[in-house]
Amino acid sequence: MTLNSARGPTAAVLRNVLAAIVCGTLMQCIFDARGEAVRICCVGDSITRGDSPAGTRPASYPDELQEFLGEAYEVCNLGSPGTCVLKDAYGPYWETDEFARVFELEPKVIVVMFGTNDSKPYNWSSDSAFLRDYQDLVDTLRASAVRAPRIFLCTPPPAFSRAYDVSPDTLHNHIVPNIQQLAASRHVSLVDCYTLLETEPENFPDGIHPDEKGAMLIGAIVHRALEEK
Repeated sequence: MTLNSARGPTAAVLRNVLAAIVCGTLMQCIFDARGEAVRICCVGDSITRGDSPAGTRPASYPDELQEFLGEAYEVCNLGSPGTCVLKDAYGPYWETDEFARVFELEPKVIVVMFGTNDSKPYNWSSDSAFLRDYQDLVDTLRASAVRAPRIFLCTPPPAFSRAYDVSPDTLHNHIVPNIQQLAASRHVSLVDCYTLLETEPENFPDGIHPDEKGAMLIGAIVHRALEEK
């Protein structure tokens, strides 16, 4: 995927990222002064893991993020398909091997993206439950990690269809505003993938999961957020 193939608001994101690479200024604020690779864990559902629609090439934004960052960084993909923040939902991330793995890896940075599966009618309960469980996740990641990692909360991409029972309305009216509120209240960095990808429906062939270009765009958005902090 090339920069020239990108258009709209996300093209500007990619240009800024690539300019930073050329200038050699990436991630100065979280660079590991000991010379070790900076470990970044990406936590989330199938959008993180890289479950692509049938007939398309598998793609994940953590892989794209690794490409942007280079060998000085180690990006670990801890996405688990079908998972939620909500503890009472079907498939809570809390019960996965990937969740336990976060603490074994002791990352310096954790990028979190949930909400797509939480929006499903049989998972969604209330704003208060979502905020409570997501806040608990943030606090648990902070308290249980030895290195006190920097945490970045991502709004999920828009749902351009109702595939897999995902609710675009719940995502727009509840999930995204709650994540924005949580980032502000817990003083963690917000990565607004939702807004920046609203003009990119063609890069989500099933309306939910990104294709290769969509994954690259998410990786670029996350990378820019890391570089800015």
